[in-house]
Amino acid sequence: MTTFEIVRDAVLLAISVFGAGLSVFNYWEAKQKDRRQIKVVMSTIAPVYGSSIGPAHAKIEATNIGYRDVTVSSLYIELSNGTTLANLDFGFPGLADTHLPMRLTDGETAHRSYSYAGIGEALLSSGRTSKQKIFPVCVDSSGGIYKGEAWDVDPNELARM
Repeated sequence: MTTFEIVRDAVLLAISVFGAGLSVFNYWEAKQKDRRQIKVVMSTIAPVYGSSIGPAHAKIEATNIGYRDVTVSSLYIELSNGTTLANLDFGFPGLADTHLPMRLTDGETAHRSYSYAGIGEALLSSGRTSKQKIFPVCVDSSGGIYKGEAWDVDPNELARM
């Protein structure tokens, strides 16, 4: 075997490995584009009345970060054991919650807010008096469940807010 044949075989091998790698990457990208992708975050908001600040609220936002349209059917708060907080008062003064179900295109957001006092009261009424982990959760129309990062909360402290 001559040097030319060895170099030729090495170059052909490199080209075929590169082509196979590129093919796998393109397949993965196409699958990612086809997936529903929602990012769920929970943040704090509070109304401002002149120079005073009103009661704090937790705001759950679900943002479509994918290319595919997604219909959000519900937004709620879940405990670490998988149960949903019930009997929550929601609504932020002056900010209308998103009417669900809502179709979200790329970059659009749906949101719902709950008062801290309401979350605290719901936790206390269900017998939870120690610190709890709560998660913001979004469910899409196909049953996909998306969870945000957990918050460590004290029900007694939230109820006083």
